[in-house]
Amino acid sequence: MRKTLMILSCALLAGCLGPKMSPGHWPGAGSYVCVVNSTGAPVWLSVRDAVGHELSKGRLGSRGRVQFLWPFIDLNGGTFVARTAEGRVMMSDVFRPWAGPKAWAWDVATVTPTSASHSFCPEPQEVALRPDSLAGGSNGR
Repeated sequence: MRKTLMILSCALLAGCLGPKMSPGHWPGAGSYVCVVNSTGAPVWLSVRDAVGHELSKGRLGSRGRVQFLWPFIDLNGGTFVARTAEGRVMMSDVFRPWAGPKAWAWDVATVTPTSASHSFCPEPQEVALRPDSLAGGSNGR
């Protein structure tokens, strides 16, 4: 009995550590995302999936940037949400992180996420907060 359990445990461990579990394969990694804050104000960043789950990613300083893996496996899409201390809310357009490129970039001062590369996160540019950024701006949210 003990020998059988040992063999099964080794087989399970070998299966989990096998060549199929490399970065970029399911479920190890989703899309890489890069968020850039080109504004002069710090923002509190979160990500939201299409069914309403929201995950806070923390504070992003002015002219700062951060990279992380997209945390949801929902295939319907998602949005980035940034909130300022004054209560302004900036949201990205809905995009599909699991379709198309494996890396995305979003600037808090814009609406549309763009494709990016895993190793490149653009430098923040000096811009002011966009005037349509209250309550979701031009994307109807």
